[in-house]
Amino acid sequence: MKSKNISMMKSAGILTVAASMSLSGCAAMNGEADSASSHGIPDGPIVLAGTAPLSGAMGAYGKPQAAAYEAAVAYVNENMDGIAGHEIELRIENDQSDPAAGVAIAQGFVEDEVNAIVFPSYSPMQDQVMPVYQRANMIVTTASPPNGEFADIEKYDRFFSHFPDFDHLYTSTPEFVGNSGVTKIGILVDALPTTEGLVDRLTADFEENGVEVVSVQEVPYASMEFTTALQEIEADGAEALFALVSVGMAQVYDTLRGINWTPELITTTHSTPWSDGFDSIGEFGEITYTDCLYGVTPGETLSPKLQDILDYAVEKIGSNYPGQLTGVLTALNSILTYKYAVEEANSVDPDQVAEEIEGFSDREYLTPENVMNFSSEEHVGFQETETCSVLPLGKQMVAYSATSTEDREPIE
Repeated sequence: MKSKNISMMKSAGILTVAASMSLSGCAAMNGEADSASSHGIPDGPIVLAGTAPLSGAMGAYGKPQAAAYEAAVAYVNENMDGIAGHEIELRIENDQSDPAAGVAIAQGFVEDEVNAIVFPSYSPMQDQVMPVYQRANMIVTTASPPNGEFADIEKYDRFFSHFPDFDHLYTSTPEFVGNSGVTKIGILVDALPTTEGLVDRLTADFEENGVEVVSVQEVPYASMEFTTALQEIEADGAEALFALVSVGMAQVYDTLRGINWTPELITTTHSTPWSDGFDSIGEFGEITYTDCLYGVTPGETLSPKLQDILDYAVEKIGSNYPGQLTGVLTALNSILTYKYAVEEANSVDPDQVAEEIEGFSDREYLTPENVMNFSSEEHVGFQETETCSVLPLGKQMVAYSATSTEDREPIE
């Protein structure tokens, strides 16, 4: 797919991305499209869709996520020949941070027969739209952790995630904290169904690595008030903080400043949530670490492929914040799961696509190290995470790798 102009339309809360090809590009594409159509892929664009909170309580997170998918689709159309030579049309519609609105949009996607869902929003909206997609036998490929009932393949056999579930997501964190010299940690977590059992497992893993969990504070889902909880964690003698909160870390960092507490170490998966989170991190950047899929050690560089994608993303979205760039990479993985399966099946039939995904074995995605494995018993195709510092590296501010903890001096 060559010589394209990207056109974008935003209206009535709907974000659409499509690639329009030059005449010479169309001539080359027509042969490919005709060939693909003869194998079961209809003519025309392949439509990928999703809901996102572009307004409402979670609008600050939905807008950057939509932009990340926008950039990812543009990259695949421009640089990876779309899907089987067909351009990708992306439809991201505004669920207004309201589950009922999300359900209405999801039902519209079913009626419109979009090809697949690549972003089923966040909880609690996701909890309501997923049953709609499952009943319609619609493929969902996403970075959403497959926790709770979505992890039950018998109930959700069309749900495929390339992001670790909570049983794997934090595997590197307790060991890293133990090796850092910290002996007492406090946990801050909000009340989500998907985090059920997480605290107990983290507590056991921390203790196995010589770290005592001295305080666990749970706040309401999407709470932005952490003063009392963080004061309790500090008063209980915690030297370090593990935080998993849905609204991101911006308010956590601001609250820590307000109570004048600087933990020796902060670990989280949301240390750099979009622009507001990174603006707020300030001096905490030197002590904050996060699980990450892509990290490089100081002095090393990213693979040329990843660097090319990140350069493209920075230009497209006009931002170099780590959270948003990570969003582009995870969006690409969602799209590539569907792309590769359709191309190997020569079909957009959901049953054939699902069968192809389940056959992915060490399937390379963005780099040779970025491989996915799915099966009929396992719909989580993640790669292992590592623990990374959030200190900036270059204009993309990609996280440094902190996996080699033996090279890091214990905290004094």
